[in-house]
Amino acid sequence: MRRTYLGPDSAGRLARAFLLVTFYFLSAASAFAGFYGKWGLREGHLRNSLPLMVDGGAQRPFVYRQLFPLIANAVDAAIPPALKARIVSDLVLPQRHDPAITRTGLRRTDAGNPAYALRYHVVYYLSFASLFLALFAMRQVALWSGLDGPAALLAPPAFALGLPVLLSVGGYFYDLGEVLFLFLALACAMSWRGLLPPLAVVATLNKESFLFYLATLLPLVVRHRRDWRGAAVLGAAGLASGLTYLAVNRHFAANPGGMVEFHLFQNLLYYLNPWHVFRIEVTYGVVMFAGYSLVTLALVGVFIWLGRGCLSPPLRRHAALALVVNLVLLMLFCYPAETRNLSLLYPTLLLLIAGTLQSLWPAITRSAASGTR
Repeated sequence: MRRTYLGPDSAGRLARAFLLVTFYFLSAASAFAGFYGKWGLREGHLRNSLPLMVDGGAQRPFVYRQLFPLIANAVDAAIPPALKARIVSDLVLPQRHDPAITRTGLRRTDAGNPAYALRYHVVYYLSFASLFLALFAMRQVALWSGLDGPAALLAPPAFALGLPVLLSVGGYFYDLGEVLFLFLALACAMSWRGLLPPLAVVATLNKESFLFYLATLLPLVVRHRRDWRGAAVLGAAGLASGLTYLAVNRHFAANPGGMVEFHLFQNLLYYLNPWHVFRIEVTYGVVMFAGYSLVTLALVGVFIWLGRGCLSPPLRRHAALALVVNLVLLMLFCYPAETRNLSLLYPTLLLLIAGTLQSLWPAITRSAASGTR
């Protein structure tokens, strides 16, 4: 039998990969626990609870976000009935010391309902997996943006741990899928342009606002005036996203609700009131500042001040486009203080956090070195 030797370089790479995966897994699990503890999967909501989403009966526009429900329904249909009955019987069991949650730690309102237990768990773990995988996409985007290894390593967990704060006023399972697809799209724009059209189909099935994000990628996908290939790729991605949205919209045309919700006048009144920057919410089980608050605005200001130097000219143009597009969408169609709907700016925020860490890293290492003397 042939024996293989794992040399020191290979062992070192495996050890580093193991540590990275473990670090990111624990970071994603912590952030996801913050999200689920704050919002769950919208148990009991009359417009968009998980049972309504997987059954296709939720109100528009929520029902358009069908990627995870479609996967959950496919898994549910693929498992033989006898096996599914045994699995479900275990999933719905309550914890011995807390009958309000299942033995798997989920809220029994829907997770304990035999008709939806399996699909609930599928959507739950798809949401977690999206956030976990997004951390690796964030790191790669940061590295490709020219950021140093330590900054690219630490910025994704920092972003993820702050995400439950940004999921303010509302939070949904498709918000976590959106995080993954936004960073995958940015990675495609930087290096894998040909993958952007198929990604657009899947990402639009998750959330229709992805179509608008594609427009902000123009400075990255189309790299010069005669870059016809980049223009064709971006046009194909936009067409694929638009057709996907039209198909989903037509399929659910009879559902209650509307294509969008109009909140312009509510937003104008809300943001003109300076006292709203002192808004608080419960996140991670602690009363703290909300997504739209003085503390959050100050943090973003610090990230811009210290991290803006890391953005290349194309990334700055992308950030400017994302800011304009996102603010228009936020003011027109989003509920006041719903900072989760500033998601088109998530990639820029991640890079600003990484740039801030990079600018502070020399001072951090000097402080650590002096502390060991």
